[in-house]
Amino acid sequence: MCVEQHEQSHVKDWEKRFPDGCKNADGTFKKDGTPVPTGGEGYDDFLRQSECQAYKIELACEQKLQETASKDCKPDMDTIVKDRQERVKNCGGGC
Repeated sequence: MCVEQHEQSHVKDWEKRFPDGCKNADGTFKKDGTPVPTGGEGYDDFLRQSECQAYKIELACEQKLQETASKDCKPDMDTIVKDRQERVKNCGGGC
């Protein structure tokens, strides 16, 4: 569930950057598997910011799960949350 929220965050970011990226010139939707746009000026920064935002969303979700985790699941959730906190911390400024 939390990883899905992470990935959906990327989808939203991509759709903002490339609002017509899934459409053909005539406005119809591209077939599944058709290449979509990537790259362009500032793309590396876009990817970094998208990843930072996605990990923040994932971390918030996992922290909620950690609070209600059973005794058996708590150690695993503690490990996951610690890892995500490290990833968010390593995003640096601008996230």
